[in-house]
Amino acid sequence: MAHSEHPSIEELRALAAVAEKGTETAAAEHLGVTQPVVNRRLKQFREPPAWIRTVDNAVELTQAGKEALPTVQRLLRQYDHLRQFRAGRRQRPNVLAIGAGSSATQYYLGRAVTALRGRLPDWEIQTRVLRGKDRIAAVVDGTLDLALVSHSKLQIEGIVRWACEAKIELAITELARLPLCVIARLRTPEGDLLQSVLAAQTVPVAMLSGWRLAGLDRESGIRRQLEGMMSGQREQLAFVQEAGGWPGVKEFVRQGICAGLMPLALLSREDLQELVIRRLPTELAISNRMIHRRDAEPEIVEAAKSALRTAASEYEREVERRWHGRLESS
Repeated sequence: MAHSEHPSIEELRALAAVAEKGTETAAAEHLGVTQPVVNRRLKQFREPPAWIRTVDNAVELTQAGKEALPTVQRLLRQYDHLRQFRAGRRQRPNVLAIGAGSSATQYYLGRAVTALRGRLPDWEIQTRVLRGKDRIAAVVDGTLDLALVSHSKLQIEGIVRWACEAKIELAITELARLPLCVIARLRTPEGDLLQSVLAAQTVPVAMLSGWRLAGLDRESGIRRQLEGMMSGQREQLAFVQEAGGWPGVKEFVRQGICAGLMPLALLSREDLQELVIRRLPTELAISNRMIHRRDAEPEIVEAAKSALRTAASEYEREVERRWHGRLESS
């Protein structure tokens, strides 16, 4: 018996639930129905070409099921959104879900969303803050339409393999490169060393060897990018304080506990009153990228890509204008 050409929403919802929960019992509890109901709704997905199979009392997706799941997830999300629109609880019938990190929302995402609303007047633009690894996985499984990440192409590909065994390739678009700085509190050993570097020059990476640095946790895409750039070199970056985000990095440095790495974009002129700020080499800039599945709607992807690229370019120029001549006069 082949799959029905028109599986019901309830059947697709049962498929998505068992893919997430792993067993029919857990899926039934999640959906608020009984286990026999879930079993009945999953029946057609067990028939060739099967999308699910039972292994040691657990339900897992077959290769075909893994490839189909992102489309199922997107369909369910749009269906639920359409129901809410029909009931008057939504202003738009379509939704575009964009994933970002907490720091990315401080960059150019807001202005990009404003532009997207103008380009896609019939769409509701949603932003969701997730950790980088989860953002990439959510694009793979269809929970997000696109995401902003700082991971390298190699890191993205590795996370895709972790998130899904199916051969899925994400499209990657370069958006921006934001300057990265090393900062230290004034009148500390690190601060004195930083002040020995002319403000108009970049800090040699070798200078940071052995420094106690506040940085992001081990799962941070930016941290992995930096450590990847340093691999094979004698000088290594020693992150001894995990700050959990850029504001935490600044606070550790302000307290004189250690030095730190931060995007220039998140520093202000007032910070020069208590911090020494020097740029790192341009190859250590933070790369922002947009990722999406290759089967995403081309018109929507192009609208998002255009809005994000424009907003990113404007933001890069704004950061440079904000700091032009400031570091040189510090």
